[in-house]
Amino acid sequence: MELNLIKVHGSGNDFFILDESKLSRPLSKGEIDQLREKICDRKNGLLGGADGILWIQPAKQSTSLARMRVINSDGSEASMCGNGLRTVARYLAEKNKLESFTVETTYADLKVCKGKDLDE
Repeated sequence: MELNLIKVHGSGNDFFILDESKLSRPLSKGEIDQLREKICDRKNGLLGGADGILWIQPAKQSTSLARMRVINSDGSEASMCGNGLRTVARYLAEKNKLESFTVETTYADLKVCKGKDLDE
């Protein structure tokens, strides 16, 4: 299976975005664990490793545009990550050509919107 990953940075954290909608089939928890171990390692991982994987899936329990799961480099799963959410929101906004929408996380559906440009 071919995987397309995007490495992103958000206020001091770095992640790989994995968009499940671009896969031929969903990955199992075991496959995500194997991927995390290979790419997030700071010594031998892809592009210098990362803090974790931002796994974008279809929303499960809401009308949100997508669901964001945060898989940390140690294998734990965070219920939410603000730095990760900013990068996922930008990715989804550009992919779907939207200015505002909600993203489902473990505990809440969070509204995101494009802010004003800080500079040209």
